[in-house]
Amino acid sequence: MASKRYIRESTRNNKNVGIITLKEIKIFLTSIKYEQNKIFKNKFIKQNQKTKLEHVWNFSNSEKNLKIWENINKKDWILFYYNSRYSYAGQILKKKKSNIEVKKIFGKEATNKNLIIYCDKIYEIKKGFQKTNSDMGFIAAIPQIHKIKLIQAKKNSVKKIIEKFETIENYLEIKIIKLKSKKIEEIIPSSMKKESQKIEITTLRRVRDTAKSKKLKKIYENKCQICNYSFPQYVKSGYSEVHHVWPMADEGDDDFDNMLVLCPNHHTEFDYKIIQFNASNNNIIEDLKGTKIGIVFFKKGHSLNNKNIVFHNTEVRRIFFES
Repeated sequence: MASKRYIRESTRNNKNVGIITLKEIKIFLTSIKYEQNKIFKNKFIKQNQKTKLEHVWNFSNSEKNLKIWENINKKDWILFYYNSRYSYAGQILKKKKSNIEVKKIFGKEATNKNLIIYCDKIYEIKKGFQKTNSDMGFIAAIPQIHKIKLIQAKKNSVKKIIEKFETIENYLEIKIIKLKSKKIEEIIPSSMKKESQKIEITTLRRVRDTAKSKKLKKIYENKCQICNYSFPQYVKSGYSEVHHVWPMADEGDDDFDNMLVLCPNHHTEFDYKIIQFNASNNNIIEDLKGTKIGIVFFKKGHSLNNKNIVFHNTEVRRIFFES
């Protein structure tokens, strides 16, 4: 199965005629710093206007980056850590080392970042930070790994991924769906001189089991497990939301032991990682300073798996130290 995913190359210099070597497809990882968000959106996520056909990004010409960059070939993959997860992936079209080209695309401030990669297509993905690092052969808990400049995934790890998923696309959960174009009538104000730029990004998300969420909401009568609130004056049957403590986007389970019924306020605080579980008593909820702000109430038969609590608290600490 795995051999289908490699590019065959003839070995002309080999004395044994007919022997074929296999050139492995490689995966590279990098991260986008907060201050790079704007330029990343304009130069990579959006199709670059100066290169016309490619999405482009660049790296500093440090000795370490150069050594890794030299291993990049056409058809290799690169994953971008952006907004707390690996959010984008691109397949390499070509690369270039050029001070002139980098100035044209990124401006004078990028003169020391002349290692350029070009991707003809990019894909929006949702790969969890820790799980993906582990899949690539790195210890997920390495401090500051989220600030990586450029690293190459371990060869054996990529081989295992291909053996299991057959293709990198399958591992990244990329599905390319061609849609028939439809003519859409729009009312455009006369003051608008130019049409907004449109980009095409393929997205795939995991579908949660809504029956489980509805069942858990019913058990708690749509009341928040922390504050017991349910908006009764606005919604006759009450209103609540189900939160996955270990997010499904980060490979969390879609099961009761990973779910909490919450009001929108506490749901948002969990999502933004500004509240956490007490290390000694998981029923106690604390803020980032360790101050108790509430207690999680559980009905008989419902509890959280400890692995989900550990994941949430680890993410809280990681984001706290990152900021």
